[in-house]
Amino acid sequence: MKQTNSVFKNLALFLLVGSSCAFATEIGVIDVEELNKASQVEDANKRLEKEFASKKEEFETKHKSWGEKKQKLQRDKDILSATDKKNLEKEASKLEENLQQLDEKYRSEYTARYREEMDKFQKTLKEVVANILKSEKLDLVLPNQAVVQYTPKVDITAKVLEALNKQVKTPHAEVAPEKK
Repeated sequence: MKQTNSVFKNLALFLLVGSSCAFATEIGVIDVEELNKASQVEDANKRLEKEFASKKEEFETKHKSWGEKKQKLQRDKDILSATDKKNLEKEASKLEENLQQLDEKYRSEYTARYREEMDKFQKTLKEVVANILKSEKLDLVLPNQAVVQYTPKVDITAKVLEALNKQVKTPHAEVAPEKK
């Protein structure tokens, strides 16, 4: 209940302060989800997909091998000797453990690389937004998630996307083939 009251108080304060400043403040709003359509984001995703393709393939191969061992164990558990059954269980267990470690490693590597790519994009995005802020004489630019409601008049998403896509030397450039 306290949290709800706090939200309403903050909203009321925002509306009171906002309405008194509304005539003096030029605001732009960006639809953050739409920024995923920027060439830089699409190209980064392609680079990451290509970079991690061999690791994904390796994981899938090992996963298939593990699945086959588990299937064999299930299928042949009644006809295997106790020793063979125990060895197969150990192999399957070890493979599963290795798969989990490999999965964790690859996810960690992918996440780190994804962050690197998005950090580059964020830097470019900030520059583009700063330029639009100046050229459009805006006082404030907000992400659409921070706004309760807005009119299309203040939506600058298309301008941001256009400026981002102009910065790409060759639109939707092909990703260089992986070196072997």
